[in-house]
Amino acid sequence: MSKCEFTVITVCYNAEMDIEATIKSVLSQTYDDFEYIIKDGESSDGTMNIVHNLTDNNNCVMIIQGKDKGIYDAMNTAALSAKGEYILFLNAGDVFVNDDVLYRVSKFIAENKADIFYGDVTEIEKDRRNFRVYSEKNCKIWYYSMGACLCHQAMFCKTDLFQNKLFDLKYKVCADREWQMYHIKNGAIAKAMKFPVAEVLADGFSRNHIAELEEETCLCVKEYCGEWYIIYRVIAFIKRSKLLHKIIRKVEGTISYK
Repeated sequence: MSKCEFTVITVCYNAEMDIEATIKSVLSQTYDDFEYIIKDGESSDGTMNIVHNLTDNNNCVMIIQGKDKGIYDAMNTAALSAKGEYILFLNAGDVFVNDDVLYRVSKFIAENKADIFYGDVTEIEKDRRNFRVYSEKNCKIWYYSMGACLCHQAMFCKTDLFQNKLFDLKYKVCADREWQMYHIKNGAIAKAMKFPVAEVLADGFSRNHIAELEEETCLCVKEYCGEWYIIYRVIAFIKRSKLLHKIIRKVEGTISYK
């Protein structure tokens, strides 16, 4: 496929319960200047049957199969094959909020200059929906020092950024967080679009590895946030209180609703 504006990437492994909704969400976009890369880690269930049934004969879809070293290695492999000017990662089970997301993002990019454009997301949990509203404050180093980060399903990042630095595989859970912090620390310009982009499953990879998430977040904050690191330690203590934790979540930009 020739150059295009967007590369949407879905990495998957044994995702037969979730992959269909994601693929349909991407392929139903009204804006067509994009490619769709699906990277599968040699699933042993019916994932690839679903993928082929929905994408065969679609020229905008590239399928990459092969063993990998985990989710971030799979994301790196797909990113290195991207021909779009901007990359968005949409995990299996995640969907765009409507069919006009790519059109709206393209229009916003045409009117603004940045290396990273990010929108809002809704996190879907079993008994609630958490709406993350991101503003300009959410790409500041002090924000990352709180242990927070942007949701990568809401970020359209210049492909050139991945050519300069891929996800660091020494981080098993927080490689996307570390990638963001590296680029923001080194001068990448990020701009909030202030409209919803995606609905994402909250019980993803990081939620299932909480201890590693906290350990790696601590390492990232210590490396990139300098004197702001003390804020992370204070907030980690505060989060032990449910009431104070709710206040922190509000500052981070999260609104919870049934």
